[in-house]
Amino acid sequence: MTTILVDNCDHCGNESKSLRKCSRCKCAAYCNRDCQCQHWKEHKELCQQIVSQQNEFFKSKNYLMPYPDRPGNTIKTTRTKEEAEYSKELRDAKRKEGTHEILEVAYTAQGLVVPGKPLPEGVPANFYLKKQAEFCFLTGAAKDDKYDAPKKLGNLKYEKEYRDYYDDIFKNETEWMTFFDHPRNFVNAEHTCGILGSLATIYRQRGGMYKMCDQVLDMEEKVLNRYKRSLGALKGKGIMELFDGVEETQHLQCYDTVEFKYYVLRFNVRFHTDCLDECIPYFRKMLDYEIRHNLDFEHQQYLCSLNSIHVHPTPENVSNLTKKQILKILRNVIEVEQTESGREGLKKERVRVALMTCAGCSSTENAIGEYKACSRCGDVFYCKKACQKAHWKVHKKGCNK
Repeated sequence: MTTILVDNCDHCGNESKSLRKCSRCKCAAYCNRDCQCQHWKEHKELCQQIVSQQNEFFKSKNYLMPYPDRPGNTIKTTRTKEEAEYSKELRDAKRKEGTHEILEVAYTAQGLVVPGKPLPEGVPANFYLKKQAEFCFLTGAAKDDKYDAPKKLGNLKYEKEYRDYYDDIFKNETEWMTFFDHPRNFVNAEHTCGILGSLATIYRQRGGMYKMCDQVLDMEEKVLNRYKRSLGALKGKGIMELFDGVEETQHLQCYDTVEFKYYVLRFNVRFHTDCLDECIPYFRKMLDYEIRHNLDFEHQQYLCSLNSIHVHPTPENVSNLTKKQILKILRNVIEVEQTESGREGLKKERVRVALMTCAGCSSTENAIGEYKACSRCGDVFYCKKACQKAHWKVHKKGCNK
């Protein structure tokens, strides 16, 4: 069993802040193992139904199973056209009925979100978009394919899922912010900050999309503020340890890292739009983070730049840096970026997240990975099979395995 924050034991009804949930269905919770054993006869049938429903859900939707080592979890990797069409019709019908595709059981302060079950009151209607984006964000770097391998995109290749989630937050901001306001939804806020940060990174690296990057970061800032307030409300109460078995100090360090990455993105946008004065407060915060975490020289991203003005990176020296000194550091960085190696680095960054153009009809994809590469050479991309077939006579002369 694993820990869950619920109020009453399913067997004896006692209230507790540290109940343990059933490791199979993750829907029932108990004070201890004795309560679980005594309640098993009553819970067994429902438990099997929930597990079976989850397995069928993953099979029908062709998702990777969350527990691949369990018997019976082997699923097919391809679907027929008829199965795909039926799946889409079923998905659309479910959305119209107000139910959503949830990949696995999820904990929220409002209650458990279970595949095929109505959402608890207070959980955003399109919560499934958050879970899909979260699934891609947390597991994306592990999956490698021909499209991703040369660019090493990691979880950045899921731009579409991130953008769909961001668009829904933007459209239903009040609903989502009310959800994040609850302190016990801080893990959901943490993952959302990571997802929005990844989307902002794509826009920044692509170049010429700084306005969109800022819009995403504005939304991340709102979620980040709620994330911070939630940790402040729970700090010292022994509640954070109940989430994923992670100690309170680790949760606080995680927030520090998420905030640091947010500052890095804000700084980079200002820096590449020549707003050096606006870079200064973010630069100070990034230096403060590296000082507080006592990073060694190899892991420093910004403290090491103090060497260019002959300042030793100590807490006192960092706090006494003047505006003139920081601007001098930033101008030194600009000079480095204007060198041949600096320009080459920026070019590689932009190529890495560039949108592909269909070799058949010359259309451009809307998100990374939307168009598929030629399975033989992997050098050209197509929006659909019809374009690939029509372009084959032209492409086959230069197509090499």
